[in-house]
Amino acid sequence: MMPLRPRVLCAGLVLVAVAGCRIQDTRTAVEHEQEAEHHRMEVEAARAMVTVAETTRPMQSATEAVGDPGTNLPHYAGARGATELQAAEEHEKAARRIRQDAEVACVRVPPSERTSCPVGGPVGSIEQIPRGVAIRPKVAPEPERLRALVDCAVAEARVVRPTDAESCPLLVPGATPRVVDRPGGARLEIIAPDDARGDEVRRRAATLP
Repeated sequence: MMPLRPRVLCAGLVLVAVAGCRIQDTRTAVEHEQEAEHHRMEVEAARAMVTVAETTRPMQSATEAVGDPGTNLPHYAGARGATELQAAEEHEKAARRIRQDAEVACVRVPPSERTSCPVGGPVGSIEQIPRGVAIRPKVAPEPERLRALVDCAVAEARVVRPTDAESCPLLVPGATPRVVDRPGGARLEIIAPDDARGDEVRRRAATLP
């Protein structure tokens, strides 16, 4: 497996990145940790391969060893193990960074007050805006409070994917939420990077209570 493969999130593209195309790794900290564990298992498998070969192969003469491709096994396994170890460490580093970011983002929000999809309470109205929506809660929230809740929810969703990840408009990949203080109260705007994901933001927002 290749380490830290970026995922292309541009409309109409799957594997090829072009100018202006946004590349983003959407894996969570937990998913990075799982991949790191897999790579570390491969490191152990490479080491075991050498151990088994060295303890089961018969002794060879110098001439036999020169002509035996099996004598390259330790070198091959060592190179494979080093590659797998590097990949594991990169995934672990990515997971730590995501968890640290979440700790910073959630410092103002006690655990008892955190929710996976905060939109300021029951929805009063939803307005369509370019590539997204503007949500105005029935009861106008305090802007800074809503910003803290939203920032924390988005950051925690990068640690472990919540159960409502496929229905929350905040969690559409690439979407950017922002709290705007306007006359009559704050509103939450969620804007996607392209029309297709903007439609997905609107579809999810329409299901909010």
